[in-house]
Amino acid sequence: MDRPRLLDLYIDFLLSSTQQSSATVLSELVDGEVSHDQITRMLDDPTDELFGQKAYWKRIKPLIREVQNDHGCLIMDDFIVEKPHSKESEVVCYHHSHLHGRSVKGINIVHLQYSVDHLEKEVHLPVGFEIVRKPQIVEDPKTGKSKRIGKRTKHEIFRDLLKTAVHLHHIPCSFILADSWYCANETMSFIKKKLKKDFLFGIKTNRNVALSRAQLKRKEFVKLADLPLEPGQVQQIWIKDVDFPLYLVKEIYINKDQSKGILYMVTSKQGLTYQQIISTYPKRWRIEEAHKSLKNNVMIAKSPTRIPRTQVYHIFASFCARDQIE
Repeated sequence: MDRPRLLDLYIDFLLSSTQQSSATVLSELVDGEVSHDQITRMLDDPTDELFGQKAYWKRIKPLIREVQNDHGCLIMDDFIVEKPHSKESEVVCYHHSHLHGRSVKGINIVHLQYSVDHLEKEVHLPVGFEIVRKPQIVEDPKTGKSKRIGKRTKHEIFRDLLKTAVHLHHIPCSFILADSWYCANETMSFIKKKLKKDFLFGIKTNRNVALSRAQLKRKEFVKLADLPLEPGQVQQIWIKDVDFPLYLVKEIYINKDQSKGILYMVTSKQGLTYQQIISTYPKRWRIEEAHKSLKNNVMIAKSPTRIPRTQVYHIFASFCARDQIE
């Protein structure tokens, strides 16, 4: 069996299997028609022919072109496939987990998803992803312990994935959505100035903002949390090093335990109403659902592969399997 067909078989296996996604199990399921070694060699391909970003776009492009329209959203987030028992490497290493509030050992994946309404149905397709690699080992000056660092930040990966999706692949969208962690000045300016797109981000309450361009020039800032902003109000604000106005809203919501929560959202698009902003931002949660699907439905975390290249290629196959669910 040639390698492309073998990869397709492995992708189908990820969609259907409820066991550990090992080469041995797959070989047994096809009665030895494909050997364990054939599958292992396929997942250890030293070229990008089967597993590179060009190969992924070739697979996803027909699906994107079928559903795309100007009202879609590009949604960015990252997640961690935990690997507590795997050997540490540039791929499997420690990353801060917002879920646990501490560093966990695993594979950190930056993920860009396209969400769009098509034929009265919501369609959610991963259009790009990249694993956060940390190849360099340095000494932490605070603790004196060794730690791994990457050559590129998640913000740089985010911007590169967006540039590829918008400029190279010409995926139309009305908004780029992300949570407050990605609400960086450089990223906001990149989206508005370079990509010519609008964004809608969560924003942290400790950000300093000005209420006019004149106040910005005079460096008259106020903390976001101290603004007398009421739900229903859209407030124009200015942020240092961002040379265009932003539009801020505050939403108060009730948690499951009946406690109150506050969410601040900021957009680059002028003229939106409060209701339009708070009804658009929740689309961001679709990417969280995709992460659950990757973990529960296509075995992204259940590969016994032990070396970085096969771990990365298993994740590639898992994303391809996730595309087929849509």
